[in-house]
Amino acid sequence: MKKIDVLGVYVNDVVLDEAVDVALNGGGNKPFFVVTPNPEIVLEARKNEKYREVLNSADLSLPDGFGLLWASAFFGVVDGKKSKVVRFFIGIYLLFLALFFPNKIKTVIRERTT
Repeated sequence: MKKIDVLGVYVNDVVLDEAVDVALNGGGNKPFFVVTPNPEIVLEARKNEKYREVLNSADLSLPDGFGLLWASAFFGVVDGKKSKVVRFFIGIYLLFLALFFPNKIKTVIRERTT
């Protein structure tokens, strides 16, 4: 399952059906750790390294919040790839879409999964 780095916090690109399947079958007989980062949690994790380490140690990290989906489009890094220039142009593009075509925005994370 693909993980997206959003400002230092790893979030799974997962839809609800996949999350339920992983949660029910992923742990077997051992404890299974699930977190639900939202934008406020990600911002706190940027300041608090121990908190960020706990979040990043989760077996499943569900994207909770539309702000996190937007952040994944602007700040998200997949496999270590995305330059500052690319971020700038993505930001301009997202601003244009938000103003004129808000239903056309494509994010790195497929959906909000609470």
